[in-house]
Amino acid sequence: MGLSIGDFARLVGVSHEAIRKGIKSGRIVLSSDGSIDETTQVERWHATRDPSKVRGGRPMTASTPEASASAVAKFDQLKTAEKALQVQLLQEELRQVKAETVNRDDVRRSLTAFARLIRDKWVNFPNRYGQQIAAEVGCEPKSLMASLDRFVRLQLDEIANAKPTLPD
Repeated sequence: MGLSIGDFARLVGVSHEAIRKGIKSGRIVLSSDGSIDETTQVERWHATRDPSKVRGGRPMTASTPEASASAVAKFDQLKTAEKALQVQLLQEELRQVKAETVNRDDVRRSLTAFARLIRDKWVNFPNRYGQQIAAEVGCEPKSLMASLDRFVRLQLDEIANAKPTLPD
């Protein structure tokens, strides 16, 4: 007479679910009465077992309270180490993001300074180029410079009152 699934699992040191999977995959062959023949199937089980899937490189054994406490402590240490690693990875990611971003106030100051520079260049345009333009066109410089100054200031006022459209 053969062994039940639970008895065979205890014999080879694994869970009954591992034995059920072994039966389903064909690694263990059941007798005609549904039992497992100990003499043939133990050897077959060990011969077809994947060592990479064996916990700790050896079959599972019955646990003692001390072994359980030790396993819980090791698990807690692993979880703590895993959390510490995740924190380190997040800190590194934050450093990279900070390196790629700029301070909003710095951007505003830079844009304001650039806008003032452009405005100052345009306000100074009639005085700087008015006489040269008048000479090329052949007109009186004073009236051309006054006209240029008026139109440049009108254009700058129009730009100052324009509302920028933000992209969606």
